[in-house]
Amino acid sequence: MEKNLYKSIFRATVILISLALIFSVIYQVPQQTPERVSLTEIARLLGENQVASIEVNGDELNIFLRDDTELVAKKEAGVGVTETLVNLGVSPEQLTATQIETVEESGFKFWMGILLPTLLPLLIFVAVFYFI
Repeated sequence: MEKNLYKSIFRATVILISLALIFSVIYQVPQQTPERVSLTEIARLLGENQVASIEVNGDELNIFLRDDTELVAKKEAGVGVTETLVNLGVSPEQLTATQIETVEESGFKFWMGILLPTLLPLLIFVAVFYFI
């Protein structure tokens, strides 16, 4: 009886460590994070024709420069990007020359972001009690 208990605890520990390693590999933080800049800096770069494209993801802006540099900025909530940039002095011609794209999270990524932190601990507890 005591040997089975130790075997179960050992198996549960191995499974938990394996899951931790798998998730740490999957959710690695990128080593190089883009530089955070202000909207005024983006307007200046657009005026100098250095911006290749802008991706809008909620209130986050990912700015890709022509020299393959990536910058990140935060836009005003509830206000469009083009309206904000025009208010900062960017001409409509400069905006037309820049590709602006809206990126939305996929349904799977959205639901996994909500469900995974909730269900994963529950599944681990169920697995531990199952093996014990």
